[in-house]
Amino acid sequence: MKTRTLLSLCFLLLVAAGISFGQSRTDSTHQKQHFVFPKTSMQFSVHPTYGLRGFNGGLISAKYHFSNSLAFRFGLDASINSSNDTRKRKTLLEDTLLISSDFKSSDLYSNVLFVSTFLYYFNPQAQFKFYAGIGPVFGVRYQSRSSESIDNRTTQSQNIALYQAGVQTEYGLEWFVLKNMSLVAQYGFRALYGWYSNETKREHIYSDDRKENTDDSRNGTQYYLNSGIAQFGLSIYF
Repeated sequence: MKTRTLLSLCFLLLVAAGISFGQSRTDSTHQKQHFVFPKTSMQFSVHPTYGLRGFNGGLISAKYHFSNSLAFRFGLDASINSSNDTRKRKTLLEDTLLISSDFKSSDLYSNVLFVSTFLYYFNPQAQFKFYAGIGPVFGVRYQSRSSESIDNRTTQSQNIALYQAGVQTEYGLEWFVLKNMSLVAQYGFRALYGWYSNETKREHIYSDDRKENTDDSRNGTQYYLNSGIAQFGLSIYF
């Protein structure tokens, strides 16, 4: 908590310094070379554990400038995990078999998140370039699990789907340390609305071959508000 408070204070001081510095240089802007943003850039976020990763997505995170003041940032994050498990268990008392079980299961998890923001730079000619932005967010999560107990003659499957849509706002500073490289510090928040479905099916076969089938279906909605998202990153322009 103390570290987060310190980072927040440093960021606010940086914002104040950038705005005041930009205003102080307004009168001398026309006497110096006119700054022009390169069109495209790849953006990376500085993560304390994993080093560099995508600023708005692990798969791709990029920014495109329509003009010196208006830009579009987008990011795509995608992941998929799959596993299969087979378990066999036997319990013997001397030469007598007490318990024998054979169990199989498989899991699949996938996640896709698309984040985009339209950015506006208030004074592109300032050394510390202050910007703010807003844009849509879309996400899909899917999880599937199936299991089979051969000895108990029971099979079960579960499918969970979550769909999300919302908005993200950002505001921050960008400072060019080289002609095609800049440092970025920003805050923001994300608000999401989600709706999900959870379906479970179970079948059990008794010793006399009678079948018992159970279907369970649930649907619902969720709301998310994640504020105070602080990011520090690096932009490479080309």
